[in-house]
Amino acid sequence: MADPNGSVTQSALANRSTPDLATQVSIIRASPTIVDALKKLTQLIETARHGLEDPRPLEVLIQNRASDPLPAYMAIAALAHVRTARAADLLIRLLSDHDPTIRHYAAEAIGRRRPLMQALDPLLEIRDEGGFGTMMAELTLESWLRDTPELAWRRGGTLSERLLWLSEQPPTGPRSQSASGSKRIAQVLMQGRVDAGLTAAASGDGGGLITLQVGLTRELGAREDIDEAYLVTRAVQGDAPVFGESVESVGPGGFISRLDFGPAEYLTRNEMWAYRAELERELETFLIEKGPFQAIHLRFADVGTFAAARIASRLEIPVVFTLAPDPHSVIATAESTGDLTRANFGEWEAREHFLFRARMVEHMVENADRLVLLPRARQRQQFLELMNVDVDASDRFEVIAEGVDFEVTETASAQVVASNKGGTTPRVVAELTELVRALPASRHNLPLLLTAGRLSPVKGLDRLVEAWAGDQRVNKEFNLVIVGGNLDNPSSEETSVLDSIQAAAQAQPGLVLLGGRSHREVALVMATAQLGIAGIIGPNGVYISGSAKEEFGLAIVEAMGAGLPVIVPRVGGPATYVDHEFTGYLADTLDIEDLRRGISWAAGARGSEIRAYAGRRLVKAGYSLSAMASDLAALYTKEKQGASVS
Repeated sequence: MADPNGSVTQSALANRSTPDLATQVSIIRASPTIVDALKKLTQLIETARHGLEDPRPLEVLIQNRASDPLPAYMAIAALAHVRTARAADLLIRLLSDHDPTIRHYAAEAIGRRRPLMQALDPLLEIRDEGGFGTMMAELTLESWLRDTPELAWRRGGTLSERLLWLSEQPPTGPRSQSASGSKRIAQVLMQGRVDAGLTAAASGDGGGLITLQVGLTRELGAREDIDEAYLVTRAVQGDAPVFGESVESVGPGGFISRLDFGPAEYLTRNEMWAYRAELERELETFLIEKGPFQAIHLRFADVGTFAAARIASRLEIPVVFTLAPDPHSVIATAESTGDLTRANFGEWEAREHFLFRARMVEHMVENADRLVLLPRARQRQQFLELMNVDVDASDRFEVIAEGVDFEVTETASAQVVASNKGGTTPRVVAELTELVRALPASRHNLPLLLTAGRLSPVKGLDRLVEAWAGDQRVNKEFNLVIVGGNLDNPSSEETSVLDSIQAAAQAQPGLVLLGGRSHREVALVMATAQLGIAGIIGPNGVYISGSAKEEFGLAIVEAMGAGLPVIVPRVGGPATYVDHEFTGYLADTLDIEDLRRGISWAAGARGSEIRAYAGRRLVKAGYSLSAMASDLAALYTKEKQGASVS
């Protein structure tokens, strides 16, 4: 990845007038919010890196962490750059701390020093813990063993086969791959189950981005200015055979390539951290064998982006990163509701790894060759407030809207129209019809209040269900249909969300769980919500999203394309394309009453042909996959056209 000439984050502000460690520690402890504290981490690290500081102010943060663990975790990140014996001794002690998060961050931090024999055994113990700790310990062990191969015999013992494998040098490939005239593009997507037919996009922790990236790979591969486009994901055995295949075509020049690493079964995003080393080795081998590549496009603060960015740096493959204020906006929202506090931050951090992921995103901002922004209201202000990033300060930032396949929407509508006229009824429409028919007769011929997506806490399904179930007028006016999730074999996260849905429903009639469906089936359900099924499902339904925020909202765009009025988060991308109280309602989705106000508005607007036409026209004209692919293809080649990469 390129090294920008000018930083656009807080590190640009670090200079000789930066406060000393003791002063910065006081400022961090007094920060009014978690996000405000996180924004001070880069400056804290800069002070530790460039000064000959006494680490005792950092020790104080670590020792006094019982009621406020966040500064302690930040202190470890800074401690990695304090080059004194006292700092090294403290890091060694922290490797055996009772708090696993402390151990994990200390394991990664100590890897920034020369190998320390006293640290080896604790690192090996952390490596054996599994999960996130395995990755953090292995990052250090891998670095030390490759730089100092004699470390094993100096320790006086033997290394396991696993550690010997880690000590091997990574595969080597051509330097400066982009300089070869290559027109190959790689996207990395490790979450969910990915296939050309999008048969499992809404189960597990997949979602709309699977639909987007498969379609985008097809569009990019078909372009004359792109030779080949690859969507690189993980092979999953034990489900449908296609998910275990090493390669699958999505169209001319477009391919899904699946890497085989870790256990055979499905892994969630959080479970994948432990297999970073295998992922990195497999991905690097793939990029060398299929390369050279013009660019690699990354999108998430996850293990796939972490591994791919490291490889891209070694192989000098230009990186395009789609930037969202995540996890920063998630933290801010959870803190605003009271769910996340300074006192319980440790519990959240152990599960979500907020600090590590926030630092990863900031690294991508500093080092990616190009940064893609999604359209969103108050773009510059939000990035400044949440991340100290000025998106107007560099020409590396470019706003590109995501797109949908409008042809799928039109085909689905035509199929439902034909079915209502006596033609063949698509299977998912028949199943939905039977589920509604099984409801009490008083629920027949009601319109649908529809939502679609993965069963994740961030989707706010419990609030959405509460808004519907807790208001007799709303409950009597709509049946609520939730599309998404694996109902037969749910993950632990899906089980938790299903429990919260049932609790919020309060046994009210009219709730239909349709489970995860393919992209084309979701389009058919949206068409059914709009057109209805005579005597069973009323026409002119409504689409609703209960998410606290949506970075863009592909399902929302597709629902508008189907002609449905939409109730959507006012935070994030939807505000840039939803005309409030015309094509949709921009709601405070954390407020149950505002969700109900949105439903009340939609109940009056749902029969408007003018509104439905405006939504369809907007989607068809402005949010197509082909337009998105065209914008991205130009971005991938922009540097070659002479644009600055400041």
